[in-house]
Amino acid sequence: MLRHQVVAVPVAPDVLPGTSGGPDRHLLALAGCTGGCREAAEPPRRRSPTMLRVALLVVLPILLVSVGTGLLLHSRSPAADRSPCPPRRSMMVSDSDYTLRIRPETGPGALVVRLCVIAGPGSAGPVRGWSATAESGGDSRTRLALAILPLGDDTAIGTGSLAPGRSWLLTFRLTAPDGRYSVMSTGLRT
Repeated sequence: MLRHQVVAVPVAPDVLPGTSGGPDRHLLALAGCTGGCREAAEPPRRRSPTMLRVALLVVLPILLVSVGTGLLLHSRSPAADRSPCPPRRSMMVSDSDYTLRIRPETGPGALVVRLCVIAGPGSAGPVRGWSATAESGGDSRTRLALAILPLGDDTAIGTGSLAPGRSWLLTFRLTAPDGRYSVMSTGLRT
């Protein structure tokens, strides 16, 4: 069986007129093989160690910075943001005994309010009683009592049905263990 193989033959300068010949000039020739043609084995390609170094020097720092930044930002979120009344989303009112954080969530005709109290240096201890009212436009006929459910010594949740599109004055009364109470108010637009 006769096989054929394409062979590149170097061209001498005097073989082809008008060419300089040399190692970069070749002719392609078709040669017949009788005993089985061997394909020229190309040497295995090796990746350049320079490319590996560049990849490590560029990709690895980017990966470390992005993962590190994500972990750092996640770990720096204050514990208060995980509380029911995070400072950035809560209104704050205070008197000499307590500071009250109020986180209102309004819906169509409804109000849910999360309450967190921080006892001041002059307080008699944790809050033992909670009550709240809402009044619209200074009209006492619109005064509504909010239902308050204590969740602990320093947290409570309240709810009430408030007409939308109105301004409301929310008044909170906190009772201390010795019977003294603190009254704090703030405004809210539904």
